[in-house]
Amino acid sequence: MDYVLAGRYAGMVMVQTLGLSADLAAQPLPVDTPGFYLALSFNSACNEPWLRGQLAKKMTESAASGLAGDVIRHNLELWKAQLLQPASASAPDK
Repeated sequence: MDYVLAGRYAGMVMVQTLGLSADLAAQPLPVDTPGFYLALSFNSACNEPWLRGQLAKKMTESAASGLAGDVIRHNLELWKAQLLQPASASAPDK
């Protein structure tokens, strides 16, 4: 295989789960660049200048704190653990 196009984190988890880490190398320029986004409807009753200002402030603080990276790493480990479970173990009970 010459290359695989995959989202950065999804690809990383799949490569590790399949035991292909020694066979594949991630390129420095990712296919996708995840970000921290929040959508708020123009028609929302809570869409007012004060709230938008507070949201912008908190999202900026959160991005600068490194918390998002910690959350991503934690959730990648959870996802990897789920992928390693047998299919019957992850199926919901009927």
